[in-house]
Amino acid sequence: SIKYIITDDHKIFRHGLKYALSDDTQLQYVGEAENGKELLELLKTTMPDVVLLDLKMPVMDGMRSRGTITTSPPIRSTISVRS
Repeated sequence: SIKYIITDDHKIFRHGLKYALSDDTQLQYVGEAENGKELLELLKTTMPDVVLLDLKMPVMDGMRSRGTITTSPPIRSTISVRS
């Protein structure tokens, strides 16, 4: 299965995306973060294959956090989302 994390500052968007992906048995939800800073903390204890990442967020935006996480294996991919 493909493990994923959702990172977006809008809670309703995170929950909606999680729900939309829940029917796919090949996808495994492993966590969510409200901003890039929370994502980096979550990545200390969680090993996703994919991060779904909003680019515009408070505290630490997606572009800044994406630059940090793409240098940290074993994340296979970051996918930019827009809420």
